[in-house]
Amino acid sequence: PDTSSGIYKIPVEITYLYDEIETKNDLISIIVNSKPELSISFEDSSVLIKGKENSLSIRITNSGLSDVKFVYISIQDISGIKILSEKEQYIGDVDSDDFDSVEYNIYINPTTSNNLNLPVTLKFKDATNKEFTETAILNLKTYSLKEAQQLGLANKPNYFVYASIGLIIFIYIS
Repeated sequence: PDTSSGIYKIPVEITYLYDEIETKNDLISIIVNSKPELSISFEDSSVLIKGKENSLSIRITNSGLSDVKFVYISIQDISGIKILSEKEQYIGDVDSDDFDSVEYNIYINPTTSNNLNLPVTLKFKDATNKEFTETAILNLKTYSLKEAQQLGLANKPNYFVYASIGLIIFIYIS
């Protein structure tokens, strides 16, 4: 169970009797592999606010026993979201029991629904160079600026600071 995925060559010696005792030496190959297990999730540390540019962070986690390589991630266009960064991004290798993240810049229309389903596709290869393609749907929760402020997810403008600065400037000028 500790063996890394890959192709291993093992020396073999075969001794047999056929008219006389003969010995042959050769190599056999053994493939150690397991099905890759990648999962995709939205890192909800950032709040998605309608009517402005947002940073969308997506995490790819490898919970399988084998490493994956040549990982590409792409997101598809959906109604209500404009993708401002590259739709397809190269991640590289994701080792077993590890993760990697990728950032997208998106604009969410103000009239968009509060719940969006974003299709995300991963393309990658396992240790034997077998190609895989997996698609998942990320459920994104979006808020208007007012809703985010009411829920404490976004900072409200600090009018007291602005009024204090204005008052100090007014007193200084007078």
